[in-house]
Amino acid sequence: MDIFHIIDPRTQHGVSSKYADSQSITPGEKLSHAEIIRREKTQVYLALERLLSKEASRLNYPLKINRIIESDNVEKRLKSEFRNKKYSMLVTSLKLENTIFGNLNELFSITRNLNSLTFIIPPRQKFHMLRKAVLITDFSRDTYTKMRQLFKWLKPFEPFVNACEVIKMNQFIETEVKIKAWKQVVKKYFDPPTTLKANVIKGDDYHEALLNYVWRNDPDVVILPKTGEKSSGFKLSPVNNTKRLIEKVKKPVLLC
Repeated sequence: MDIFHIIDPRTQHGVSSKYADSQSITPGEKLSHAEIIRREKTQVYLALERLLSKEASRLNYPLKINRIIESDNVEKRLKSEFRNKKYSMLVTSLKLENTIFGNLNELFSITRNLNSLTFIIPPRQKFHMLRKAVLITDFSRDTYTKMRQLFKWLKPFEPFVNACEVIKMNQFIETEVKIKAWKQVVKKYFDPPTTLKANVIKGDDYHEALLNYVWRNDPDVVILPKTGEKSSGFKLSPVNNTKRLIEKVKKPVLLC
């Protein structure tokens, strides 16, 4: 596990005063920008040590933890880290205050360009095995390569995956044809005992129908496509739609 703390150098500045310099070790003693960054790294490292010594001791298995504390552009650094880490995953809290992401918009903007899955965990969510998943898709060919990465990650959990899309009645026959073609391809990407079922949800209000379906099925994880995808048929692509769904389902969400 790599724990990232990426310091944006643009935020590390202050206004000096001979009485109270917010960026000084002693009143009136100014620090250079390089010294401010070094001090920030030291403080973060010590805080991480305190946190990890407490949290890691709760684990009943060995876990290697790498601490990465750098001053860099967040998107540039994450792209660099994930470029050669196949099947890696970015994990973050839904509560993004005091993290390297300012808000969900920024998270979406950065992660849509990363070659990785993104796991968003609601605050105070306890860990449990992922036995049941709801996969929201439009059953298009654009999703084929992403399904390979997704099922590779899901395989050890051996889950029941419920793939679904909300449609109107006049789209039923067209969607049924798409589902058959989609299932034939994605079945190559997973092995039993993982089970895949494809469904259509009929409803005029896309988000309301989707939320009701998720609440009824009570999955361990909801799987969504990353925002900004070019699939014109997918109704969750706009950022605000995806934000609304993530905040309302109150479940761990996996972006793929």
